[in-house]
Amino acid sequence: MKSLFLSIFLCFSIICNAQTIRFEAEALNIRVSEDSITEYNLWDGWEACNVIVIVNLPNSTINVYSQYEQEYLILGATNSFVEDDKISIEFDALDKDNARCSIELIYFMYIEKHHLYIRWRNLEVLYQMKKL
Repeated sequence: MKSLFLSIFLCFSIICNAQTIRFEAEALNIRVSEDSITEYNLWDGWEACNVIVIVNLPNSTINVYSQYEQEYLILGATNSFVEDDKISIEFDALDKDNARCSIELIYFMYIEKHHLYIRWRNLEVLYQMKKL
């Protein structure tokens, strides 16, 4: 238990000490839900993309520079965990239209890739990224 707490503390320390973290998204995936009660449909399949993602913790923002610029205001961390092969942190956030969403950033150690999940009630967007 102490080692898990220490791992989570170290993860937060590393993330919070960074001014900005820059990523290049290599692929994206989207899935939708017919309504906000049922589960999401299956993922559509990876699509190649050329997107820059900037996590700016001092400003509490995440910017996604794709065809349409997106900005998310981080309201606070809601969950985090460390497993043998991945580290995850979840945030409550607001998008540009002030719609509440959930953002999850996961680092997969075995493939050395990051995943950024952006979730609304009826839509979930997933970016597979590498750190710049």
